Amino acid sequence: MARAGDEDAEDAMVDLILAETEAADTNGEGEDLPEEVWAEIEAGNNPVRVLRTHRGFSRAALSKACGLTPEQIEAIEAGPRLCALARLKAIARVLGVPVDVLAD
Repeated sequence: MARAGDEDAEDAMVDLILAETEAADTNGEGEDLPEEVWAEIEAGNNPVRVLRTHRGFSRAALSKACGLTPEQIEAIEAGPRLCALARLKAIARVLGVPVDVLAD
């Protein structure tokens, strides 16, 4: 069971990562991503997982920032399945990329 201090630390980490993501990608096109990240995505790895780990988010932190559950993030990362556009938009906003990067 998580303690209040753990939750406060996680909230602070989410806020910090969100601020860094917004500062690093002001044009919203994901152009700040290193070639290695693009290569992983192009190799067929799940873009949500690749970008989540690149940005330093745990599943729990990403889910909290997006208003989803960790289980929903896990299901999205698990493989090809339909995902509501609203969910993809929320994830894309938090990860600082256009939604089409996640939807390809």
